[in-house]
Amino acid sequence: MSEDSKRPLVAQTVDLADSTDTLEMERRSFLLMMAGAASVAATAGAGGCGSSGHSPSFRDTLEGTNSVPTTFVPTVLSTGGGHVPAVARVQNGVAVLLEGIPALGSGVDVRTQGLLYSQHSVDRVGAPMMGGRAITWDVFYAKWREVVEKGGAEKRVRVLRQSTGSLTKKRLYDALLANCPSAQIHVWSGLGRDNVETGLKQAYKRSLWVDVKFEKADRVVAFGSDFLRRPRYAADFAARRRSAEDDKTFRFYAVESTATITGQAADHRLAIKPSELFVAMCIFAGQLFDRGVSGLDAFRAPPDQVTAFGPKRVDWLREMAIDFAGARGKSFVCVGPWMPAAAHALAAAINDSLGNVGKTVEYTAAIHPHEGLYCDDLASLTKDMNARLVDCLIIHGGNPVYDAPADIPFAEAMKKVRFIAHFTEEFNETSQKATSVLPQNTPLEGWDLYRDRDRILLRQPVVTAADCKPLTRGI
Repeated sequence: MSEDSKRPLVAQTVDLADSTDTLEMERRSFLLMMAGAASVAATAGAGGCGSSGHSPSFRDTLEGTNSVPTTFVPTVLSTGGGHVPAVARVQNGVAVLLEGIPALGSGVDVRTQGLLYSQHSVDRVGAPMMGGRAITWDVFYAKWREVVEKGGAEKRVRVLRQSTGSLTKKRLYDALLANCPSAQIHVWSGLGRDNVETGLKQAYKRSLWVDVKFEKADRVVAFGSDFLRRPRYAADFAARRRSAEDDKTFRFYAVESTATITGQAADHRLAIKPSELFVAMCIFAGQLFDRGVSGLDAFRAPPDQVTAFGPKRVDWLREMAIDFAGARGKSFVCVGPWMPAAAHALAAAINDSLGNVGKTVEYTAAIHPHEGLYCDDLASLTKDMNARLVDCLIIHGGNPVYDAPADIPFAEAMKKVRFIAHFTEEFNETSQKATSVLPQNTPLEGWDLYRDRDRILLRQPVVTAADCKPLTRGI
């Protein structure tokens, strides 16, 4: 045993230069998070601020030692694992801390905590802008009507929105189409669910969302999935593991190519190359078929791939298949969102063959059904813009100029559109090329409705909102 292996895990050195792990965060968001962390560290040492009449220090806020009144506002926050109930601590009209509600199985991760810094962004859009000058909403609506009504441009209106699970936004988009029936809505998200949605469409022929019931599962395997970084799944997983401490009925397997929090929590872990993840799923499906699980023979891996995978690792997957074959209706197979669509289709087929659908996993209709891939949708819009088939473009959130694929010349195509309105929280590369820049509420400022499992969640404003108006007014 090496000296490194004898030391505690926290004391071992990890060479990050050779790491293949990537953080699913834009460079801009990462720098903002680092700047916010530095500011929190600075304010944490500024003791006594609360008693001097200024904003309370971060240390006072956490310890509750300052004399500034604190208001606790319940709301809903969007995280990587869906939408979770939360509570915001508000002092002097500023949210200073976001917390989950353990009784409801919710938690707040570090990235969600970063929403606090949106209150202090110097790039925040505070009022409608046109030509670099602040205008009123009435001026914007007048300009919009002038452009749309001139020359029948109402037939050339397009909307580019982000992928969302908001019931409120669905109502807004439906209202926009009702007021402007000839408009077309396109979808683009830099970190979208193309592979997930495509895989589920291959399996079930429609847009679906996946919901996991960890409390009903005795066996779980994750292929390239780091689901424990999602607060809601982490809470459900921890509750199920605690409930099985006495009878040892719960076992968790992880097959991954990069060390993750989820993999470290596994009872059994298999480390393989990224290119081998889908092969491992196919071998696992073949092993299940050999043990009487029907409907999986078509997914069996070719013999040469099984041989190349190695006998020891094949034996590992065989033992896991034996375990899962004996837990039909009480197991679950999940895959990472960045795995190919075929992997998501295969996971759906395995869960269906094991009788897990409706028990440990449920599929619900997507709130905003979307046909095709996000990349294809953005490419189609860009093609029409270059052909001058678009006169008016509404970009509702996001920053497509920044995160559009390199082979889609969206920024150049914007020059051929007569009128572009960009709803955004902060000035960015897209707003610099838009005709009008319009303020959009941050998640701490606006009202919204979300569907989460079998419940409807209401998000209410935590802090005072900017000068924002509904998308559909005057259109």
